[in-house]
This record gives sequence, structure tokens and C-alpha cells, in this order.
Amino acid sequence: MPEQTFTAEEVSKHNKRDDAWIIVHGKVYNITGHINNHPGWECACGISTILAIMRVLGTDCSEEFDEVHTPEGGKKQLPGFCIGSVKKDENG
Repeated sequence: MPEQTFTAEEVSKHNKRDDAWIIVHGKVYNITGHINNHPGWECACGISTILAIMRVLGTDCSEEFDEVHTPEGGKKQLPGFCIGSVKKDENG
């Protein structure tokens, strides 16, 4: 079965805590379940993490993701949330 593809515009509509998608390196991830269980919601020390996550929902956040995640942490978990890839635009 071919991989599902989404436009960046489609992804941009999923920008809320209860409907949270991101793009990282051309792949689309539905992180709704993760964001709702992120430990930052439960402690004041994590509030900046939650604000950073909320700010990039519905966008390509490849650079931000790479800056804060290690191969053993978020980069290892991310594939479990993959729902497809970003459609290439017709001009490139």
C-alpha cells in the first residue's frame, strides 16, 4: 500500500492540543497522543517545553526538533507517530 501523503496546508490545520500534527524532515507525524501525555503538562519546569511544542504544531519543525532531541530520546520515538509524508509540490 502506498504511503499516504499530505500537503503542508493540510498539516497546518492540525495545530491544536487535541489534533496535533508536525512535519519533520518531510515526514508527517500525528503527535496528539504524545503531546497529551508529555510530562511538561504536569510540572512547572516543563512549561517552556509545552509552549515550544504548541508553537510548532501544524508546521515543519525539523530544525527545532533536531535541536532538542537526541537519537536515544525523541528521535527514537518519532517513527511510531508517522502517518505519511509531505506531498512534493508540482514545481519542485
